[in-house]
Amino acid sequence: MPDAPPPAPSTAETHFDSFLLVDFTVGGNSAPFLGMGWGTAEARLAWSLGPRSAMRLPAPWDKRPRLLELDVNPARYAPYVTAQWLAVEVNGHFFGTHKLVQRTVLRLPLPPSLWQGRPVIEVVFHHPHFLIPRLLRQSPDGRPLAISFFSVRLYSLLAPRPTIALPMLPETAVPPQIAAERPAAVPPQPAPPEAAGVTYPFGLNKPGSSLAREGWSQPEPRFQWTDGNVARLDVPAPALPGPHLLTLAVSPLTHPTKLPAQEVSVILGGRLLAHLAVEQVATFALPLPTDGDGGEPGPLQLALHLPTAARPVELGVSTDSRRLGLCLHSVAIDPLPPALIGWAGRRVDEAAPPA
Repeated sequence: MPDAPPPAPSTAETHFDSFLLVDFTVGGNSAPFLGMGWGTAEARLAWSLGPRSAMRLPAPWDKRPRLLELDVNPARYAPYVTAQWLAVEVNGHFFGTHKLVQRTVLRLPLPPSLWQGRPVIEVVFHHPHFLIPRLLRQSPDGRPLAISFFSVRLYSLLAPRPTIALPMLPETAVPPQIAAERPAAVPPQPAPPEAAGVTYPFGLNKPGSSLAREGWSQPEPRFQWTDGNVARLDVPAPALPGPHLLTLAVSPLTHPTKLPAQEVSVILGGRLLAHLAVEQVATFALPLPTDGDGGEPGPLQLALHLPTAARPVELGVSTDSRRLGLCLHSVAIDPLPPALIGWAGRRVDEAAPPA
């Protein structure tokens, strides 16, 4: 009697020849390959959620180089959140940060040394500027949306490249010494200890009020109110390189029953830094992104999105007819303290976004 055939290997251990397609549609095959940070498959795609997501792909059986191809689309909220920044880490090696402004194809050349001796290829996606549509009054969706994935392909350089009629970012160069490349999880070094921060107080004849652009009321003796649903200001960029903190000292317009908190989304140069719920006088320290966006040097273009701004006269608290949201006392840019260096480039609300 012949021996019984061996059991089929699990998905994570299955090797493939020259082409692997991961299809994220509702009837696709993506589920066995996905780790943390994913939403349910939809008709044409699946969303990565929160600050990080991960995949496990079977390692090729041979030693031919491969291309990892991503068909992706960023979560946006025009004209405020205009892009998502996607960083890719493959088996612990960093393959750069990519600015996505529309549906795009991104190709990463993978050398065989990346998977030698490993049964799988671990891919981690970092997308810290996720947005929650409900908090932006964009839709009722309360998920932290980052990047929508249509497909992921892994194929040999010798195989015909799939034809996709989409904008394509330049191929990311292979890290020059991939075995010694610093993993993306290792934070950058802190700023020099002699680096000093700058504080801009707001109010009548105060330097901070000169930073205000549209969406502000006239400055008062020691503060300045936002007036409308969006308030913009230009803050001078840090003079020295290194991770920094943006600190906002604010007071919200609230009402015990009608408006218990002000919702505010802090947006910097098209990327969302945090969703915040402000219930009382507070100071928020937000780590600034550590990667550049490739733009021209200049001030930090900050926007405060305030969907719950209200008129005090309508709340019955005064006769003031302005549409008030936050009262801004000061803005500061400070080097990130060594004790907080692990938060460089991260979001203060990523663990528990406001309900």
